[in-house]
Amino acid sequence: MRFHLLVAGRAGDEFHDVAALRSTLHGSLSPPGHQDDTAHWQRLHQVVQSLHDLVSDGRAQEAVQFAEQVVEVLAGAAHQVTGQWDELADLAQRALAAHAIACRLVRPDPYRLAGWLIRLQLTHPDGPEVRLTEYTDALGTAGLAYYRQGAEAACRGLPTVRFGQTGRYDRHRWAVSRLVHELADHTGDPDLTVQILATDLSTAWQYLRIASELEDAGRSEAALAWVERGLVAAKGTGAVPRLVDLAVDQCVRLGRLDRAVELRRTAFRARPGLDAFLRLRAVADHAKSWDRERQRVLRWLRQPGEDDQRRNTVLVEILLWEGDRDAARRAAAERGCDPEILVRLDRVED
Repeated sequence: MRFHLLVAGRAGDEFHDVAALRSTLHGSLSPPGHQDDTAHWQRLHQVVQSLHDLVSDGRAQEAVQFAEQVVEVLAGAAHQVTGQWDELADLAQRALAAHAIACRLVRPDPYRLAGWLIRLQLTHPDGPEVRLTEYTDALGTAGLAYYRQGAEAACRGLPTVRFGQTGRYDRHRWAVSRLVHELADHTGDPDLTVQILATDLSTAWQYLRIASELEDAGRSEAALAWVERGLVAAKGTGAVPRLVDLAVDQCVRLGRLDRAVELRRTAFRARPGLDAFLRLRAVADHAKSWDRERQRVLRWLRQPGEDDQRRNTVLVEILLWEGDRDAARRAAAERGCDPEILVRLDRVED
């Protein structure tokens, strides 16, 4: 089915009568093969142009209300169109632009304007993009505050997607996200960005995004708190190393060196290896506790357990890196290690 608007009046009519303009917006869907599509699209273009003409003619007050009707009709038809969607979207955007200009001129009730902008975006996710910079003067401080209340209420109404849950495409969720992100960009308030990002905690990436947003805003304490939450949620997954890196950076920045060492130690024990060992060494050196931490690492690697060979392989690798070939050979002989490390030992001996 193709979108079609029934229009009234003669083809040559000029749209300077608001009542006549309204009569063109009785929408319907035409059956396939309708022969008047071209004429109807031309008429729609005339309607949208007439909004700008009303503003130019000093009739911005009338243009505000009529533009809202035009935008709503065009936005409501967006999901029904199978052809010429781009043209319809452009018409809706142009109609909204005329509305913004008219609002700047007449300064309508800011609370009503804020409410209409919120409803437009939530009711018509496929509708035109609201750019708050174009409504700054019309909304004023009071209107923007009311707009924010509506955006935050919509955000609170979204159920949180928990870690590991599979999200699904949701047009309402997408509309709220777009609305809040636009407001956050307009106000420069990271709390708004965090609020909307926190509605989807399905992956470790989301925790990283939130922490990075707060870090960029200079709020290391809050960033660290979100990383710590992410570490708990993502425990045992491949995302942990990146979270640990960010957490350690925050701890060092805040002077919490003991916590930074603890995080590196935990990460090493979860995935022992030379790289994790060197990362632990770097932060423990910074905390002036490396000698003690090194002894703790070596004791842990030598403890018996189900993964004896894996741990011992790491131990041998570390001893080789430190240049203690004799200790590395003894450790390999006592508890074994991966063949690859044995080959390296032989090369060192040669």
